[in-house]
Amino acid sequence: MTGVVRTLQPNEPRMLRYAAQNFSTMTDLDDALVRESGIGFHEAQEVIARVVNAAGVQLESSAAGLSVSFWSFYC
Repeated sequence: MTGVVRTLQPNEPRMLRYAAQNFSTMTDLDDALVRESGIGFHEAQEVIARVVNAAGVQLESSAAGLSVSFWSFYC
């Protein structure tokens, strides 16, 4: 295992692209929603899941392409 880690060469542009496209930062939004609104983590996850589902299914969008008005509508 240490040999793999030692020789690992991450493709940073690809990693960033996938992070933005695949909504992988949504857990951070869950945490922020809990901190800022005071709702429970499970409820925050449900709110963010609605946003992700609507964006991915209805808009065929990525997380980076969501507008503030889109977020406001679903939150």
